[in-house]
Amino acid sequence: MNTPTTDDQLVRLTSKLLDGMISDEEHLHLNQMLMSSRSNRLRYLEVVRIESLLHWEPSSMDLPAREEKSSKLISFPLFAWVGSIAATLVAMIGIWWAFRSTFDHKSQIAEIHHQSVFSDAVTSAKLANSSFNPNKRALDKKNLFKPFNELSIRPSAQEHAREGMEILRSNDRTAQGGAFELHGLVKRWNREPYLNIPSEKGVLPASGSKMLSFEKMSINVESQIAHVEETVQVLDVRAALKNNGGTTARIFAAVKFNQSFGASQEGAEFGLTLQAFKDRGNLSEQSLARVEKNLPSDRDPSTWNELSSEFEIPANADYIVVSLSAKKYGPDSLLANTSSYYSDDLELSLLLGDQSVIGPI
Repeated sequence: MNTPTTDDQLVRLTSKLLDGMISDEEHLHLNQMLMSSRSNRLRYLEVVRIESLLHWEPSSMDLPAREEKSSKLISFPLFAWVGSIAATLVAMIGIWWAFRSTFDHKSQIAEIHHQSVFSDAVTSAKLANSSFNPNKRALDKKNLFKPFNELSIRPSAQEHAREGMEILRSNDRTAQGGAFELHGLVKRWNREPYLNIPSEKGVLPASGSKMLSFEKMSINVESQIAHVEETVQVLDVRAALKNNGGTTARIFAAVKFNQSFGASQEGAEFGLTLQAFKDRGNLSEQSLARVEKNLPSDRDPSTWNELSSEFEIPANADYIVVSLSAKKYGPDSLLANTSSYYSDDLELSLLLGDQSVIGPI
């Protein structure tokens, strides 16, 4: 009996991956084949592109003619939407693998970004990143087929944090990209409404009708790390601390995380970060203290994993920045974006001295 060739194994495992029928052992074997050989990656890319193009070919054109010739055509399986999206994302990773050897050293360590198209203008960036923009999902899908060097990089979590501090500093209640809110002595710039979506991909909100959806992860192929971070809230605590009489102030935070099914085999590691900043006027804000708590999650979209944290606010702090993150490590990170990542029920409370409490907000 003939032993299956490497090419036969690669084609068979790739087809099973796209059909969503690959086992854990086969998945690991496919990863090893791709990591070990550039020729395997080129062949893999070819198989994925052929099957993806066959699936995406419009089925509504010339239906009678297609039916007449059906007996002469090779039959290919029709993938579910999840399979097609996974195939596209995996194909993009294959493109990177296939051509990374032609890039210089700096290009080799560049991150892969699957993001919406953003213009250089700040207002356009805010609009494209807003869930209120009806074209956001369409832009995401359109960008799947753009070359990596043409993908625009959206504003980072740090840039959103600086934007929020500037909005609170200037008391700009009309600023876009977040909601300007008052909670007693605390002013807040809240980005959650601009990141919230209804139920999606089999994941229901932990409570209410909306949940926060993370953007696609950035994938670093060389280090095999996938990561996304969102600044969700910026608090102006100057008035609250001034009214506190110099006593200790603390902030408490709690949030829930979840992820959808995908081709990756392990759950993400979620993070909750609290950071205090000092306002230095025209100079960049000074970071005073930072605490990050992390939580490994399961792959069950019916359950939410809860994470909490607390933080003593430095007496000279002006702003508190709250950010959420999701990460994946190792070979599994290359398929990170076949899943989507969510948070819900974020609550913050400020304890001023021993009795005064602001929140939950």
